Amino acid sequence: TKQSKTSSASKNSTKVEAFENNGSGKKKKTAEIAEKMKGVIIGAAVHNARLHKHDSVPFRAFNGEIYPNVCKAFSVYAGVKPCKKCKSHKQGTYHCRLRRKHGDVDFDGGSSSNALAPFFDMPLNQLIIKPVKKGGKESSGQETKKQET
Repeated sequence: TKQSKTSSASKNSTKVEAFENNGSGKKKKTAEIAEKMKGVIIGAAVHNARLHKHDSVPFRAFNGEIYPNVCKAFSVYAGVKPCKKCKSHKQGTYHCRLRRKHGDVDFDGGSSSNALAPFFDMPLNQLIIKPVKKGGKESSGQETKKQET
């Protein structure tokens, strides 16, 4: 019976290794999707900020789905943090980094605002996948052709 326990243990460890290998592939793919989504959120938020649209604006993700509020998505998922002053005044990340354009260090000493710099240098038409109208409908793309003020 001792021999049968060791053989079943080796079978189980082989199953676990196979599962872990499959799991790491899924984790890698999930991480890639998360990074793509993060880039889309930051791009859409910077696009809206550069056009001075600071209300809740829907945006289109890389998979074609429309999400209702880019400001909230930016604050929650972009990985950018507000500065100390905005944090103490209970201002959100979008307000701090995109509306007020604060470049100070994060409230915890980090420098997450540096991640936004390349997005401010990009042309407007490269920041978003396809414009979305306020009601969540398709847009003709005219919004991206407006000049910045």
